[in-house]
Amino acid sequence: MLQELRIRDLAIIEDLRVEFAPGLNVLSGETGAGKSILVDALGLVVGGRAASDLLRAGAEAAVVEAVFRLDGRPDVRGKLEALGLDASGEMVVRRSVAPGGKGRAWVNGSPVTQAMLAEITDALVEIHGQHEHQRLLRREFHLDCLDRSAGLLDRRAGIAETARRARELAREREALRLSVEERIRQIDYLRFQVDEIRKADPQPGEDGRLVAERARLAHAARLAEVAAGAEEGLYSGEGAAVDALGRAAAALREGARLDRGLGAGAERVEAALREIEDVAAELRDYAEKAVLDPERLAEVDARLETLRRLARKYGPGIEDVLAALGSAEEKLALLEGHDERLAAIEKGCAEAEEEGRARARELSAARRQAARALERKVREELTTLGMPQALFEVHFDEGPPPPPGFTERGADRVEFLFSPNPGEPPRPLARVASGGELARTMLALQNVLAAGDLPTTFVFDEADAGVGGRLADAVGRRLADLAAGHQVLCITHLPQIAARGAWHLRVIKEQRKARTVARVEVLEGDARVEEIARMSGGAQVTETTRAHARDLLSRGARDARAESPEPGRADLRKGIGSEKRPALSRSKPGPRGQA
Repeated sequence: MLQELRIRDLAIIEDLRVEFAPGLNVLSGETGAGKSILVDALGLVVGGRAASDLLRAGAEAAVVEAVFRLDGRPDVRGKLEALGLDASGEMVVRRSVAPGGKGRAWVNGSPVTQAMLAEITDALVEIHGQHEHQRLLRREFHLDCLDRSAGLLDRRAGIAETARRARELAREREALRLSVEERIRQIDYLRFQVDEIRKADPQPGEDGRLVAERARLAHAARLAEVAAGAEEGLYSGEGAAVDALGRAAAALREGARLDRGLGAGAERVEAALREIEDVAAELRDYAEKAVLDPERLAEVDARLETLRRLARKYGPGIEDVLAALGSAEEKLALLEGHDERLAAIEKGCAEAEEEGRARARELSAARRQAARALERKVREELTTLGMPQALFEVHFDEGPPPPPGFTERGADRVEFLFSPNPGEPPRPLARVASGGELARTMLALQNVLAAGDLPTTFVFDEADAGVGGRLADAVGRRLADLAAGHQVLCITHLPQIAARGAWHLRVIKEQRKARTVARVEVLEGDARVEEIARMSGGAQVTETTRAHARDLLSRGARDARAESPEPGRADLRKGIGSEKRPALSRSKPGPRGQA
């Protein structure tokens, strides 16, 4: 449920904060006061495209923020969690629009893309009327409505799973369906790769070890000379280090007879002497072994060239060569077992496709039966809503579905056809319905489908277009019926509809410091009577129009008391302020609904 909307620098709105209530919210006001700007703002909140001309003149950016209560909407919380967004409380959406239509969006303080925002709010808010959020014009929505009306969504989910399985098997089958020549060519090539690498038998880290050995072999003479010279300086040469250390150790031992404190120094010098003797022995051994070995050097060079050749083809490193060997062996095993695997895949694919076609036939039969019931119910609603001659049909495209004969949505392609006038054949809604007719058709459809649906915010702009008198009262009743289980926001010029609202807002346009601005008032008591009287009598508000307004309000209140909320929907009747809300960012304190 939409709790609060904050708008800054959007069209003629400078800074506006509006609260909404459960049930039916009505918005009234003079033509051009800015009521539809609220709908445009809400369209931005649910991921709609931003037009650059919405930005208020002189402003750097327009900002729209909204707070939604998510009671009864585990699906929305699930979407938030799946995207790594906070889903613990209410949902705060913020959208900014910069010059040129560019902008950014946030949900619960985290940045999101426009597409992510649209996905999160897709089933949370539906906007109908003169703007672009008219889901009724989308054919995929028609099929969804039909399946919802007949309780077929679970059955369709089964077909979707079968379709996904068939599609995956078909992709694997196509990958295996190679020509004989191509398969032989691939097998020969893979066998060559495997044989070449296995024959060379590279070992992990071998190239590094060989590079180090080659350096020793190539510089054997110099290394022997260095080791021998070091050995002489430490041990066997004239004035070697061991001689000096031996004399020092003997002197310290002599002194230790007089002062035991020198004994520790003698021990340390003797330890160093032993260490130097060990090093000298190792150096003698190294110098004797470090001799030129041309044959071993040639062997190392040849092995390094073999490894480098493999690395150039499969590398860049030995580990990559070994990985290429594993991949080639795996592919070779698949190709050599090609016939058996292909037979198994083709069998599985045929079974999945047959299962999907059988399920699609069953679903199609159920849909065609449900279509007649949906047509009848929607026509009854349209008659009540002032379109007694309107025709509404569920049209099935009789063309064959693409192979394999079904999709994740079944085998049917469905479109709603509509004719508002007698004598005219039904045509697609997008071609024949006006904004008001679309809104009333959607109202009729939603009243048919509303039972059992998750609570949604419906926005109707122009739902009352072209109706008046008793028909206006019927539209108001249907809006109130829909609001029994959902939140409904309705822009209206009709007092019969306004009088049924649980929450009445009036949009006012005024001049402020040589600029036109819009503000919103919450109407209660006498103020609401005056507004409905104005809507009843135009510019002339008289005692007669006031009495008529009071009568309309009284009748609306009696009807509301007579109606009880649907089971499980009583929570939607909670009033505003029933729980703590997060503050909208940078919002200023002030009266409810005031700019």
